[in-house]
Amino acid sequence: MTRVGLPDARLLAAVLVLLALLGLLIPLNAGAQATTPGAPTIDTVTARAGWLLAEWSEPSSDGGSTITAYDARYIETDAADKADGQWTEVDDAWVTGGGELRYGLDGLTNDTEYDVQVRAVNAEGDGAWSATVTGTPALSDATRATIAAVRGDDGAVAVTWNAPTTLVDTDATYDLRYIETDATDKTDDQWTEVIDAGVDDRLLDGITGLTLLTEYDVQVRAVEFAVAGPWSDTMSATPVDPGYNFTYAKDLSLATTSSGELDPMGDNYFWGRIDEEAFFQDRVSSADWDYFKMVITDEQAPDPMEFRIFTEGDLDNRGTLYDSTGRVLIGTGSNTELANPDSFLLRHTLEAGTYYLSVLAEIPDLGEYVLRIQTMPEPTDPVVDPVDPETLTLGSTVAGRIDPHDEIDSWDLELTEQTDVIIRGLRGGNLKITGQLLNEHGSVLAQNNDGNLFPDAEDFVIRRLLDAFSPTVPFSFSQGMSFR
Repeated sequence: MTRVGLPDARLLAAVLVLLALLGLLIPLNAGAQATTPGAPTIDTVTARAGWLLAEWSEPSSDGGSTITAYDARYIETDAADKADGQWTEVDDAWVTGGGELRYGLDGLTNDTEYDVQVRAVNAEGDGAWSATVTGTPALSDATRATIAAVRGDDGAVAVTWNAPTTLVDTDATYDLRYIETDATDKTDDQWTEVIDAGVDDRLLDGITGLTLLTEYDVQVRAVEFAVAGPWSDTMSATPVDPGYNFTYAKDLSLATTSSGELDPMGDNYFWGRIDEEAFFQDRVSSADWDYFKMVITDEQAPDPMEFRIFTEGDLDNRGTLYDSTGRVLIGTGSNTELANPDSFLLRHTLEAGTYYLSVLAEIPDLGEYVLRIQTMPEPTDPVVDPVDPETLTLGSTVAGRIDPHDEIDSWDLELTEQTDVIIRGLRGGNLKITGQLLNEHGSVLAQNNDGNLFPDAEDFVIRRLLDAFSPTVPFSFSQGMSFR
């Protein structure tokens, strides 16, 4: 019997290379040829004012090739000719990395019904169009943002608003626009727009650079999935200058809860402007003193509350807090806790009563500022979970309690971009706390027990420029101090 030996491995490899070069090597999966994807399924078509939000599910088959995009198209339901060439098509309504499978079809006519379809696209080409789903754009209070309140501030109008009740986009933005109330021409191109309005992710902002004692009309709109909604109804306000002494001080209305008490961390933003200068008490300072008046009722503050009063912006300024008789309670200029060290920060415990606040700037730094007033929340004992601690947000304040004395409270701080972070502990009574900033691996990035800042040098302060990640911030009781 003749034996046939297997070829040498090196000879076999050489033969395979030769076949490949000659194009004679047949792929093992040649029978599994990729095709275009199947038809997706439209889940909902939701009505908006002048547009429709289409949301869909991926097809049951991608044709053996990854889906890279979706196209959408629409046509009036009553159209007599619905041939392919009559539809309005949006190529790449969704592309890889686009998040949820949805798209806003804009530029539509309210109260007109439309047919909507979508299709998937892969490397082999366009798939089949989905079954038709209809929708009718409509203008209603539910589909547009509404202004909650406007207020005349110093050279500014403060605006707060509400989101549309039909809002789906968690990343929606808002635009403001304004025009003088007495303007004779109020067509769209005569208004001044403020794009992407809102401070600290709140539905409020200040329109600045306005003329004092001139009334302005203001409107707001939501921008959802990059589609601008309709403008709201108009509300009007007149910028006014705060008074220059106690008699003419501007009344400040502070945010309250549904029970009538002052709202901890409420939306207390007031826009101001210092725009004059003069000599005062043998030193150069601002002649444009801004005076404010706070009346705190028993209902708002049944017990004494700690207040944080500070300014934001680039202006070099200082502030003073007075009681109802004009006696100075506390005053300060620069600080190192805020983003602008030349802004002022006042921290004081106040009970029900009348108080005054003055703001002035240092020459030559004149301009605009934002006055913030916060009331500190009641202390709570957070659920301490070293594995999964509660997450803080930038700009927030939390109140805790150390009991027993060796307890450690921890929080997470998640950052999506490089950020200059300042963390300050505000102790109560004889309690002394130490702050540590840890990275996600538990390594200590920074630690402090005495920040040496006014008004309490023993409050800890940590300030670091941090890259995007999730550090943990633990606070521990310092041994040897009594907790009371």
